[in-house]
Amino acid sequence: MKTLFYLSICMAILINISCSKKDSSDGVGEPKTYNLYFEVLKSDSSPFEEGSIEISEALEMIDGEFTYPGDEIRWHTMNFDTLVSNALERTIFEPIVFSAWSSEWNFSGQSEWQRDVYYLIRYLGNDIDTLRINDNTVVEPRRQVFNFLVDEEPKKEVIITDEGQNPEEPWILLIQK
Repeated sequence: MKTLFYLSICMAILINISCSKKDSSDGVGEPKTYNLYFEVLKSDSSPFEEGSIEISEALEMIDGEFTYPGDEIRWHTMNFDTLVSNALERTIFEPIVFSAWSSEWNFSGQSEWQRDVYYLIRYLGNDIDTLRINDNTVVEPRRQVFNFLVDEEPKKEVIITDEGQNPEEPWILLIQK
């Protein structure tokens, strides 16, 4: 019975080690994910109604044109995040979860990496803004700068270093139409 117990423990340890997220053979780790919430206000500073705003899946731009999986852009209705809204006593929409470069990633000798991810935000089915998330990562010393631009107008900047990140949590992007 003791042998079976020890064998089970050894197997569990081996499985855990073999399923590690970090692959030591190439030094590449999993991407880090972040949540970006939205506070979207009308010109009179009143919040948009739930269901009146949609956001696209993440897009890339190649040669000045958006590229997306499939044959058309897929839209998702933005709903209120009741937990965050109640805590902050403001109307906050659910976040998008976006990936960024992890400090564990192998940059193939590069000391800096920059990437842009785009989203389209559609209001009441017709007015569309472009959200660009610019991720600029410096490997040593580690520093990530996220710039959030709506129609190329800077709206927010978040800086993460080895010492930590901007104290603001959660990340909320304010858009006023």
